[in-house]
Amino acid sequence: MRIQNQTPELLGAPHDLPVLEEVMQFNPSVQKLLTSILLVALVLVLPSLLGILLDLVLGLPALHVGQSAMLGLVLILLGISLEAVSIHALWHLGGGTPNPGSPTQRLVTGGPYRYSRNPPYVARILILLGISLFLGSAGVLLMTVFLIVGIHFVPLPREERRLEERYDRHYLEYTSNFPRWLLLNLKYQRPENGHRPNEERR
Repeated sequence: MRIQNQTPELLGAPHDLPVLEEVMQFNPSVQKLLTSILLVALVLVLPSLLGILLDLVLGLPALHVGQSAMLGLVLILLGISLEAVSIHALWHLGGGTPNPGSPTQRLVTGGPYRYSRNPPYVARILILLGISLFLGSAGVLLMTVFLIVGIHFVPLPREERRLEERYDRHYLEYTSNFPRWLLLNLKYQRPENGHRPNEERR
């Protein structure tokens, strides 16, 4: 009984409990964000390793041409920067993470999402292209092409259907003005950020 009586004192005064509850509520989102980052790293490592394996097994020619290694490094840095900015936009503008288990609470159309509906995918492709040039790996380049095709026809349509269900006409309006991959025409009407899901607006 003595230990039980001392437990509240060890945990802090009663007024500290709401802070603890807030931290406990915040931690799951942070954990899902970290999980998303680890999954992204895995998505980048696996195609790279498979590409290098293809080079060794098939004896594919090296891609080293001129300053290709330097260009590859630039693409890698650009991709990492774009990935970081995209996650920051989802977290601060959308109130969520790239993880489907902790989705955004608002439709994010600001930041890099003004130029692409899927900047994280663009970032990862840039990184893989950079790796292929930096290593001079034709296999990694081949895996990158396969990944682009796979992303375009499998996860993207599924994600777009889910977003359409959540944000209805606001998402359809966004998709009608902004491309799936990259906006080449910079003369555009800036979209309104912050639309909440349908169930929250009713």
